[in-house]
This record gives sequence, C-alpha cells and structure tokens, in this order.
Amino acid sequence: MKNQKKKDKKEDERDVEDAIIKIGESEGPFDEICGIEIEREPSFPVRVTLQYYKATSNGVINEKVMKDINDQLKESQNYGENFGSLVVDGKTNRPTEMKKQKKKNQSRR
Repeated sequence: MKNQKKKDKKEDERDVEDAIIKIGESEGPFDEICGIEIEREPSFPVRVTLQYYKATSNGVINEKVMKDINDQLKESQNYGENFGSLVVDGKTNRPTEMKKQKKKNQSRR
C-alpha cells in the first residue's frame, strides 16, 4: 500500500502538455525566386514535415503520456504514404531517396 501511494504521488507530479511554437512576424521580403512564376511538378512528391512539441516543468512522464504521444504520431500517419525520420544514416528506400548520378568518364588530353 505504501508503494502504491508513492506511485500515485509520482503520477500526480507529472506536468506534460502540448507546446506551440508561434510563427512570428514577417522579417522582410522573400524574393528567392525573383518574381518568377512557379508551378509544382506533379511527378515529384510533396514532402511535409510534422513536428510535435511537449512541454514539462519537471521532466516527469508516465506510460499514459507516452501512449498519448504514440497515438498522436500514429494518427498523423493516416494522412500520408511514406514515413521516416529526417535524421538517417544511409538508405531509407523512400521514393524521394537521393540517387547518385554516375560520373561521366572525363579524360584530359
């Protein structure tokens, strides 16, 4: 019973909530395309990066918090076709995988 009270007290100490990163005011013109009209090439996939932030005042989490995070990530996967980390070490087999181009034989005369 004493251990259960300690466990309940620990769970009461958790303080985790969704955090929001606010988009600030524009800091000037974005003229990277110099006024050129652009159009999306439909043969290339659209890439979207989702970032989720949680805030805690004390670093205490429990299984319910982790389950909620897991459920949130799984829910977002209902809207896409391919998933992965931006941090990779090697081949990912994604359709957007960078393919190395073969170097042409360049001989100097």
